[in-house]
Amino acid sequence: MAFADHTNTDVQRHVIAGNEDKAPALILGQFIEKEFGNTFEFLERDDRIFPASLFPDLPHMIAVGDRGYRLANVLKTVAYIQTDEGLTDRQKWDIKGHRAYDTEWVFASR
Repeated sequence: MAFADHTNTDVQRHVIAGNEDKAPALILGQFIEKEFGNTFEFLERDDRIFPASLFPDLPHMIAVGDRGYRLANVLKTVAYIQTDEGLTDRQKWDIKGHRAYDTEWVFASR
């Protein structure tokens, strides 16, 4: 299992403090990769980690444990994962158990 190194409560704390620009990336949900059964969380893309010019067609980040994050496009039944930042090598993962987290509460204090 690979989960983000923070929670959406951490994001909310930054929002409440007026430091949204310093908040960690919002965690959008999780899924299970079908082949090996591993669970991953996916997040909004953070341009501080991956510049907007780098693979702009990948709007998400996937937490991959100690190695940090990989760019991705997570859909309902598949995820496209960037495996090498220097090339266009992408893996297609079949996924199940796609679950979107409720995130409205994070910004309710604005």
